[in-house]
Amino acid sequence: MVELLAERDIDVSRRTVLRWVQTFGPLLAAEVRKYRRPLGQKCSVDEVFFFRGKHKHSLYRAVDEHGQVVDVLFREHRDTESASAFFRQALARTCWRPTQVISDHH
Repeated sequence: MVELLAERDIDVSRRTVLRWVQTFGPLLAAEVRKYRRPLGQKCSVDEVFFFRGKHKHSLYRAVDEHGQVVDVLFREHRDTESASAFFRQALARTCWRPTQVISDHH
């Protein structure tokens, strides 16, 4: 981002761009949510494992039948508590109750 602005003779620091993202990111996300199409009745839930350094982390994600992402949650541990927290967060944020949830083994 800093490089793109520099090409247009606008001099900003990386810290300034970070402040913009932190300030305007949530506002933009809230505005976009207003125009989000309704979620479908079926949902696929999956988790992805990846390593940050030597530490293994999990990213939980739910996607409806139309391919629209319902919610995501990043956790340091893979356990039942993390999966429950993901579902609680997804249902609380979206006020959505799917009729069918398709999951892998966890």
